[in-house]
Amino acid sequence: MHSAEFTQLPYLLLFTVLLTVTVLCRIRDIPITGRLCLAAIVLYPVFVLKGGGAVHWQGGLYAAAIVLGVGAVPMARRWIEGTDLELLAIAALWSGTALLAPLLLIVAVTPGLTGLGLRAWSRFAHLYAWAGADVTAIDSEAEAAAAVPHSAAILAGGLVVVALRIVGAG
Repeated sequence: MHSAEFTQLPYLLLFTVLLTVTVLCRIRDIPITGRLCLAAIVLYPVFVLKGGGAVHWQGGLYAAAIVLGVGAVPMARRWIEGTDLELLAIAALWSGTALLAPLLLIVAVTPGLTGLGLRAWSRFAHLYAWAGADVTAIDSEAEAAAAVPHSAAILAGGLVVVALRIVGAG
């Protein structure tokens, strides 16, 4: 496996910016996430063409199809929102089959770790009260996990995928 070619780096960085802005807009309920997602999808063929055959584009399509196919059930049951599934499919497209497992692992683990951090912050909130910090108590693991949007976990996974692509792991 080779590291990303120099001509691919601008596209990887642009994808990172698009994913980050999309997640921030998603968290803030700014209704332009569809256009940003479309831009990330349109950017992928350019990334592939600049790779000179180094990018296994079929793997990206397979990974996105797998995520959409498996994610249709949780979306139909209203366990996740369509925008989150769309973001995850786009991240899977850019990850390909080679980096799909690390992407899904990071997406699965991030809310739990962040929730634990928020719970610890809440537990020691009295220590920060002297500074006038406004800390809301989080009393359970469920509340801690619910405090972390799915989009933030997808962003973390997407950033790991970009980093792994840059160093040549995929």
